[in-house]
Amino acid sequence: MAITEMPIKSMETLKIIPISSSSDPAYQPPLRDTQLADLQVLIREKALLIKKLTEENQYLYTQVERLEEHMESEIKRSDAMIEQMQTASEESSKRAQAIIMHLSQQVERQAEQRHNSPNRQATEIKYSAQTTSCRVEIWI
Repeated sequence: MAITEMPIKSMETLKIIPISSSSDPAYQPPLRDTQLADLQVLIREKALLIKKLTEENQYLYTQVERLEEHMESEIKRSDAMIEQMQTASEESSKRAQAIIMHLSQQVERQAEQRHNSPNRQATEIKYSAQTTSCRVEIWI
């Protein structure tokens, strides 16, 4: 502690600072060795807890990253499957339309043959390309 000399001009500039007592709310008694040791133990425990929570947080973060990667790959896989199914559906629809057209032509030819034959027979053909369905009724 350094002592400095200052000239005092008047007695009013002197202030008396009372020493804190235990009844003063701002009073803090000096730490004892046991209190210091207890605080050091508490600090070590808190540091270990922080370290443990940090490790758990890192583990959870890693798991979240893995789940996100897995979800992305599953989304890509399902998108590919949907695209394959749509392609297969379109191909199947085209094949069905080709079959329907072929059958319709056969029925029309048979109907013409029967119409031209001496024994006339009624033939009814209903076809809808929009719904890819065909209803063929042949009356003999």
